[in-house]
Amino acid sequence: MSMSAPPSSSDPDGRSTLAARIESLEEERRRLLRQRRIHLALLAVAVSLPIHIAIMIWLHFTELEAPPGPPAPTPVVLDLSVLPDEILTEMLEPLETEDVLTPELNTDSGDDSLALEASDSMELPKLELDAATTGLDTDMGTEGEGLGTGLGTGSGAGAEFFGIRARGQRFAYVVDISGSMGQNGRIELALGELIRSLAALPDFAEFKIALYSSGVQVPDFQKSWLRATGGTVNSVKVWIDNVIRAGGGTEPMPAFQYLFKSGDDPPDTIFFLTDGIIPPETEEEVILLNGSSRRRPSIINTIAFSADASQKALRSIASRTDGVFRFVPEGAGRR
Repeated sequence: MSMSAPPSSSDPDGRSTLAARIESLEEERRRLLRQRRIHLALLAVAVSLPIHIAIMIWLHFTELEAPPGPPAPTPVVLDLSVLPDEILTEMLEPLETEDVLTPELNTDSGDDSLALEASDSMELPKLELDAATTGLDTDMGTEGEGLGTGLGTGSGAGAEFFGIRARGQRFAYVVDISGSMGQNGRIELALGELIRSLAALPDFAEFKIALYSSGVQVPDFQKSWLRATGGTVNSVKVWIDNVIRAGGGTEPMPAFQYLFKSGDDPPDTIFFLTDGIIPPETEEEVILLNGSSRRRPSIINTIAFSADASQKALRSIASRTDGVFRFVPEGAGRR
């Protein structure tokens, strides 16, 4: 076999044939690369498709549990029970309290009731209010019509004695029962007004009474401040009816000393009544005793029960303690 000789460099046809051959080889190489890529893609699809199908089937038949959250609060259970009507009625009934100071006394609607008899009732006379520098003066007229009101201070319960109104928690009554009070029905009028004033107090208020002549008389059950309950007020009325009689001199200081004795709270308001001439030193002694209290001094309201009662001293005591003075002329308030 004879072999043809390679074309010489001077042969142009030989170079063109070589270039065509190289180009053909390059084209074949690119085709093979494309074909390999396609095969690799198909292989990847063929491998991943069963895996994805298997995952989808597993997810379809498997329930995924939610991650545990914070524990739920323990529920509160209210155990309600229904009581019988009888028990509920007993629980709702108000408690009954007894007056530990004095036993309850039975009263009737006859002569022993707390209502004042017609002979002791008052026609309320006219008043002329004259505001003093510190305190008020109120004089009762003689026409026997209407009753003005004095002005007190403080807060709490309300009390009224011969038209003088006051407010506070503890009220004291210093009432003259000397021999001159036995004239013209004075003592009956004064003590009747005292019972009326006590009966009008609310039951949470407290009171003391100190009836004086040459000394002081107080109920034996009045160991300290008394609650203004109906039973206690009735006990005071029974004690007055059975024990108190007019007699003796006019010495109010033992009554004031009793009210301001140590170990007991002083009164918020004092009603001081007299129909006689009190000793000249009484005013200063009362003011000094009133100022010796550990608490605020008491308001002292004064009542003069006759034309010659110590009006100047009584006006001064009321004025110096922010109280009210009232003059009740002879026969005022009687029918």
